[in-house]
Amino acid sequence: VEEVIKNNEKEEKEYKEVIYSIIQSGYFSEIENANHILTKLSDFENAFIFEDETGKFRVIVDVVRSDDGEAILGLLKEMGIDSAKVDYSIKEGQNSEGYIAEIIKGQFEIINTLEDETVKEIDIVEFKEWVKALELSIEAINQGENINSEDINNADKDIILEDYKGYIEGLPNKVETKNVKEQIKNIYSVIISLNKVDNG
Repeated sequence: VEEVIKNNEKEEKEYKEVIYSIIQSGYFSEIENANHILTKLSDFENAFIFEDETGKFRVIVDVVRSDDGEAILGLLKEMGIDSAKVDYSIKEGQNSEGYIAEIIKGQFEIINTLEDETVKEIDIVEFKEWVKALELSIEAINQGENINSEDINNADKDIILEDYKGYIEGLPNKVETKNVKEQIKNIYSVIISLNKVDNG
């Protein structure tokens, strides 16, 4: 019985996910149309325009934990702005995707701190050093603990992780409120990149 319980606990760890919501208010072929919507989103400081690989433009209102997505949609509806929420799940574990999930969590902790009106800047040297030290642990993989085995050797996710680590390393040692939108943009790009790998 004890062994069954341990196996069940292990299985739950392997498939634990973090869910993020991307709130979008339009998808346009012309940048002018995207800018028109963006001007209506002045109350949403993190809103930005993202040009995808097809040359079209997405107006992204924000990237948030899934629990906060519905509240933002409600505000947009009150403003008369058509929007949609798309949820993306990221698996935790001792692999590239799991490390990416942990970095995103860390970035959101920084962002949440910076969104406090009393905070002007925050020192992230310790966070940068932690991210730089992240490596896929062969020992952890061999132990078989908290792992999505299908993703261990996913080269595409390894590349996303290394690019993400490079981005974090390139951030200033002290980040300010003005840096929040750029970090949200980066998180968006990482989540979309992971989704492309998972869905071909």
